[in-house]
Amino acid sequence: MAKTAPTIAMRVARTMGSSPFNPVLEFPEKAGPETFVAGDLVEYTSGYLCIQTVSGADDVVCGIAQVGASGTVNTMIPVEVFDQSTHIIANLKNGGADYVLLATDLGAVYGPRRDAAGIWSLDKAETTGPLFRVLGVHPDYAVDDTNAWVYAVPVPGDYFVE
Repeated sequence: MAKTAPTIAMRVARTMGSSPFNPVLEFPEKAGPETFVAGDLVEYTSGYLCIQTVSGADDVVCGIAQVGASGTVNTMIPVEVFDQSTHIIANLKNGGADYVLLATDLGAVYGPRRDAAGIWSLDKAETTGPLFRVLGVHPDYAVDDTNAWVYAVPVPGDYFVE
């Protein structure tokens, strides 16, 4: 029987490298006012950290901010950095709306989306900018479930650390 998954914030599920954790590095905050909070996807642009804009193919996701913006330029912000070994878990939605997972979504490439409540998910409607490849479905969910939790990996070239 199909079910609806509760909304979760996108997060790192695991890494597949020599370390069980992604590195946490510090980057200078962009001139503000920046509005990211702990848990937001952030990008590294022109030497500064700012909230991920998901606005085009030139965006480079840095990772997940560990603290919120200070509002002061050059404040060093710790970030859990994404690389090719990063696996994230997130709801899969479509244009921010509820979405029923299809078998064809497995292996597909989608971008992140931040909803009005500040929760990040993967979005079937987002196919430009930084992207993730859907690898599989969380064991609690299946094809035909709504907003299923999926595992995904960064697409090479869209992330700060390759």
